Amino acid sequence: MTDFYIKAVHYSTNYKGNQVIFSAKVCPNNGGYFGAERIWSRMEIINAIENQRKNFKTVYKRNGTYYIGYDVLVIEVDGEKYIRTDNNRRTIDNLGEIEEF
Repeated sequence: MTDFYIKAVHYSTNYKGNQVIFSAKVCPNNGGYFGAERIWSRMEIINAIENQRKNFKTVYKRNGTYYIGYDVLVIEVDGEKYIRTDNNRRTIDNLGEIEEF
């Protein structure tokens, strides 16, 4: 079951020059509906997935309508954690084609 949806992200660059999420617009799953949106930090998302065992999915907008996307994973590469929607071992965060803010 999905606990939270990520609707939009704001990317930045980390100390290694890699694209990482600075913050994200996150909504709780209220029985199949989006709850109130809140801004989460990258570390809040990683902590919720790894330590609180919360499940996230992306949400993308097409022609004014929101659609449920993919599961959000935390992938560790060379000791660094990245937020991704695939098991790719690239050293960047990537949540696909969701909105940026």
